[in-house]
Amino acid sequence: MCTGLEVIFDVSGKQQILFVTFSSNFFPTSNSKLIHQSHFLLQKKKKMMSLEIPLKIASVAFALSLLSNSLLIYITVRCVKKVTGSYRRMIIQFSILAVIFPGLQIVVKPFSHNFKECMMFFSLNTSGGPGLQFSISVWVGLSTSIISLIAVQFVYRYLSFLDVEKARKFENLNTPLFWILYPFVPGSLYTASLYFLCQPDSYSDDYMINTIQENYSLNITNQSRFTILPFGVDGNLRWLNCSFIISATLLIFVHYVIIIFCGVKIYRYIKKELGKFSAKNMQLQQQFFCALVIQSLGPTVLLVFKVSIFLLFPLLAHFWNIDLSYQTGWFCSVAGLFPIVDSVAFMIIVSEYRLWIIKKFSSVFVTNHSSVSHSNGGVEIVGHVPVVL
Repeated sequence: MCTGLEVIFDVSGKQQILFVTFSSNFFPTSNSKLIHQSHFLLQKKKKMMSLEIPLKIASVAFALSLLSNSLLIYITVRCVKKVTGSYRRMIIQFSILAVIFPGLQIVVKPFSHNFKECMMFFSLNTSGGPGLQFSISVWVGLSTSIISLIAVQFVYRYLSFLDVEKARKFENLNTPLFWILYPFVPGSLYTASLYFLCQPDSYSDDYMINTIQENYSLNITNQSRFTILPFGVDGNLRWLNCSFIISATLLIFVHYVIIIFCGVKIYRYIKKELGKFSAKNMQLQQQFFCALVIQSLGPTVLLVFKVSIFLLFPLLAHFWNIDLSYQTGWFCSVAGLFPIVDSVAFMIIVSEYRLWIIKKFSSVFVTNHSSVSHSNGGVEIVGHVPVVL
């Protein structure tokens, strides 16, 4: 006698598992086995459903990032007059990367898991293939390019304040092209180091196969993946993985040193020279600086800080004998939110952007309100909306 039917889909929605439970009167000897099987498949269903959440977050993040950064690009190109030259190009470049990053995340579906001395970075996309594996490394490299571009903006603001002659070189024919292309250099280095130094092997697969099966019900050999396992049998160093940890740390560290150095110098200069500039000019420079600080905090808090901890955790787990198994891939979905935070913060802080948005929304509101008034036979006089810089 059939008492139930259940269909369970994996993350891709392609494969399905059917099982039928029978009453104990029909198969009295196999009742415990059926209960065990039912419990196992129910747990598997819960795992698959939970993995859909970060995928949905990534989709929402891409949609919002596309909307906010498209608006930022439009205002920068068509509306504002005080943002010109190299800084204008860098804002547009940053916005484009901020759209590509969460967009590629939807395709790659990155996830990670830390287990003892190993970190596995893999894709929830079941299509597999070397192209998907390379796309994972490109997605990770893009985050480094974004950090590098922020460092370039800090250098530009620093030179604009403290070395005007060098700042003018940004406006030369060749120099802007160099600074536009530069962020892709560390991004490419990060991509290449991950792709060539963290390829999975039999030892790393054996180390993680049971963990991935238990937590995700996935066959590790079918997933596009990278593994970071710095120590092998008997504690011997795995030099390829160790080289990646060193190179990745240096790439991020160098650019944050630049950001902190230039940021401190700019802050001290603004405080010191506050009275030597016109109020409007100083206010605008302060707004650009605050927007730049917020732009650096977004990827730092939502991406770099957390990833750095998980990246270095295999080393800590080895030396401190930490036994931990954790789904760290949830932070990958959160990483796609920082482009939204950065673009919205920039448009709120810089007055020329903020006033344009207020003006547009006010005009829409006034038009709609006026239409309603006329439709009711009323007469309405609309004044100007006061705006304070």
